[in-house]
Amino acid sequence: MSSSNHFRFMTVLLALAGIAQTVHAQQVLSAQSGTIHYTEGKVTVDGRELHARKSQFATLRPGEELRTERGRAELLLTPGAFLRITDDSALRMIDNRLSDTRVEVLEGSVLAECDALLKDNAITLLYAGNTIRLVKHGLYRIDTAPAHLRVFDGAAIVDSSSGQLTLKRGKETALDGGLVAEKFNRKNQDAFDQWDQSRSEVLAYASANASQSMLNANTPWTASGWYFNPSYDLFTFVPFGEPVYSPFGWQFWSPSAMAYYYVPVRGSNSGVSTAPNTTSSASTGNGGAAAGGGVRSFSGGSPTSGPHGGPHTGGFGGHR
Repeated sequence: MSSSNHFRFMTVLLALAGIAQTVHAQQVLSAQSGTIHYTEGKVTVDGRELHARKSQFATLRPGEELRTERGRAELLLTPGAFLRITDDSALRMIDNRLSDTRVEVLEGSVLAECDALLKDNAITLLYAGNTIRLVKHGLYRIDTAPAHLRVFDGAAIVDSSSGQLTLKRGKETALDGGLVAEKFNRKNQDAFDQWDQSRSEVLAYASANASQSMLNANTPWTASGWYFNPSYDLFTFVPFGEPVYSPFGWQFWSPSAMAYYYVPVRGSNSGVSTAPNTTSSASTGNGGAAAGGGVRSFSGGSPTSGPHGGPHTGGFGGHR
């Protein structure tokens, strides 16, 4: 087995590990941003320390401040967008409406991963008089010491007292003076960047897992949104239609994409198919469910690589 095929085979097994028994993912039609999705170490909201509890998630409401000491946290913003905060950092929720989500960065470092920006959703980050509108799929980082914005992927419009600047992929600007776009090395990563990438990978696997089990169970899906996956005890993003790429190259799957790109497997101990899919789910006559009780499984690629090849593994900027 070639090294690339071995990598794909192992990632398939990892993604399928949680569906030995059928798991029904639950769609959450979120009307607000601000779910505190994951924490580690010491994290507080308005001075109250948060303690992780299985399948229970607090919400950061307008006016509330989230702070970390030796800890990190992840928030769900609009469907398909995550905000992550690292040690010794703080932020305040200003507005949690999906149509106008606004978060103020107070100190430290935050990363916003936008795998999708759905129609009628908007995300704005604020810092020291700067208004930063995230206008497309991408990865954005704000640091306050020194104060600057980096766009690893995507585009952001920055408004300040000194004017307006559209910042694109691979560019940064200071946030404590005049706005000037300057190139930076996207390969330079610290521990926060690496943690951010690892969280994105976990969530992409959870998306594949949820979509696989939804397909197996013929569970209906109606729109892109957050889904709770009990196998992983977290929410993940499940799009409606084609897979969605994270800025790192990982893919977030939908049940319909699973049905189209992958084929049923019968009598397979591993649950892994190596046969390419040549028909869409419409031609199976049963909505894409595996015939004869077989398990519909990934074929020819990992769940987070899909029909376009392997996942991006060299840092930022996977699929284009």
